Amino acid sequence: MRNKVLIGILLVLGIGGTYLGIHGKSQSTSTATVLTTTIAKGDVVLSASATGQVVDEFTYSLTPGSASLLSGHDALPSLASGSGSNAGASSGLVATHIYVHIGDSVTKGEVLARFDTATAAQAVTAASDSLKAANLNYSNSSNAVTSAQAAKDAAQATYDAAVLADTASSTPQTQAEVASANSALTKAKSDLTNAKASAAAQKASAHAQVTKARADLNAAKLSLTQTTITAPASGVVRSISATEGAVSSGTAITLGAGRILVPVMVSEFDVSTIQTGQKVSLTFTALKSTETGTVVEVGQIPDSTSGVKQYQVVIAPDAAPKNIRIGMSVSATIQEATASGVLYVPNSAITTLGDISTVQLVDAAGAKTSVEVTLGLVGDINTEITSGLNVGDKVVTGTVGSIPSTGNTGFRRGGSGGGFPGGPAG
Repeated sequence: MRNKVLIGILLVLGIGGTYLGIHGKSQSTSTATVLTTTIAKGDVVLSASATGQVVDEFTYSLTPGSASLLSGHDALPSLASGSGSNAGASSGLVATHIYVHIGDSVTKGEVLARFDTATAAQAVTAASDSLKAANLNYSNSSNAVTSAQAAKDAAQATYDAAVLADTASSTPQTQAEVASANSALTKAKSDLTNAKASAAAQKASAHAQVTKARADLNAAKLSLTQTTITAPASGVVRSISATEGAVSSGTAITLGAGRILVPVMVSEFDVSTIQTGQKVSLTFTALKSTETGTVVEVGQIPDSTSGVKQYQVVIAPDAAPKNIRIGMSVSATIQEATASGVLYVPNSAITTLGDISTVQLVDAAGAKTSVEVTLGLVGDINTEITSGLNVGDKVVTGTVGSIPSTGNTGFRRGGSGGGFPGGPAG
């Protein structure tokens, strides 16, 4: 049954113009060169290739008195945004001293720049004046109630005196005075009620003004005490926007910290076999340098913007090349799987149809026989053979030229056109 299957395989391969002879005799002289290789043990490697660019592990935006984390990889240790010795103040100060240059290496806590305190001092004075005015408004909101209360008390006293006089005398004049005093007292009571209602609204507004003025004053005082930029972490100065003698607005210094990383995108067909800890060959195009690296992060969410699902894989170089720059192009070859010290053959030596894989074994006389083999790891160039061959066996890896019918016993695979890896038959 196996011979029938092999015959069927070879007949299919012969459709392209190759004649397959079974126990036949040569009708003409062969002009083809059969390429062979001798079976040995070694390493079989399966890899995935991708390209990416150099990035910093963490990027900080620094302003006078604050440090914000712009970027960082979720799977890697990071500092919270806005944390550090500079958190809490604002920009808008005049830079007096810039102590670093682009590309300088700095250490955590190092002072990178200082800013003029004059503007900050003016802000403290203005905030203090605003707080005084807000407190005055709050006090004034109670003055109207005090005045209305005094007017009501005076009206009450006048009314009480008129009533007392009316008790002692029943003359019309005294009664008229009582009526007038009563009318004045009613109005005073109404004025007091209205003053209390108005004062409640004024107090609420004035209290809000006081609260805001106090917060502004505290912020201004904080800015006054924090007029420097210090490094929140050790790293490299990537950019400087502040200029000595000019007001700094927005980011003054950008700092790259942590490791140098190379994020690359791989297809959904490769990502399933990529794991953290796998070794990587990194070629830095501009530097003409090749270094080793390690996979430190494998993305879980695909990016389908290109129409094909791809996943981000982050690689850390084991040693960064000299003169490396952020944004440089890198070619990465990730070793997805490796079988070490195994018997292997070049991929071109194997013919597979269905579940059956075969190679052509060449004996000492040059006769070729198809042999079924069991495959292990299928690598980029070679394939592991777990059974069917032995070290020292010679197998066909391809041919150069064309092969007409032959008298050799067994089965063989011929072809025409391009060459394959291996050496001429011996």
